[in-house]
Amino acid sequence: MDFENQIIPASVAGGVGATLTSAGRTIHQGAELGGRADYRNILGSRHSLWIRSAYTWLPVAEFASRRFSSISGFGAVSVTGNRLPYAPRHLVNASLGYVHATGLNAMVEGVHTAGQYADDLNSINPSPDGQRGRIPGNFIWNATVNYPIEAWRTTVFVSAKNIGDRLYIVDRARGLLPGMPRLIQVGLRFSF
Repeated sequence: MDFENQIIPASVAGGVGATLTSAGRTIHQGAELGGRADYRNILGSRHSLWIRSAYTWLPVAEFASRRFSSISGFGAVSVTGNRLPYAPRHLVNASLGYVHATGLNAMVEGVHTAGQYADDLNSINPSPDGQRGRIPGNFIWNATVNYPIEAWRTTVFVSAKNIGDRLYIVDRARGLLPGMPRLIQVGLRFSF
């Protein structure tokens, strides 16, 4: 993708606040690949074992036009050619699932987000206020189990996200914003 005038939040460009700013001309080059394989036919049964994965590779995500930093005190620093903030080089999602003949199904999922910059200067070291610096990559596990009760047109489910309760950074625009802590949901889904 080649944007002539990409509009991004000023906080993402290194500024403070919720205003919008022009990133100017930006270039995004990479590839996405995804797939799913279901082994129901190979197993020769009503049970199903499947795998699914998606991968995004973004080697190029940069300011392409003449641009100077929007961070106060760094206005004379050129950021042309710097990597765009919040544009990780790699995103990976991989899932393994099982569906029993009764309809009971379970899935476990791993999600990886590579490290990324939080400002247009591509700062590595964090600033004292936490608004600048590299955001380290992270990996989390999620899982879900569903059990349909056909007679009631209902599905009972249990879902867990960030099973390992890993502490990781997702945003620095307003300081250090952590990712979602472990979340476990139990519920019912009704069909009408």
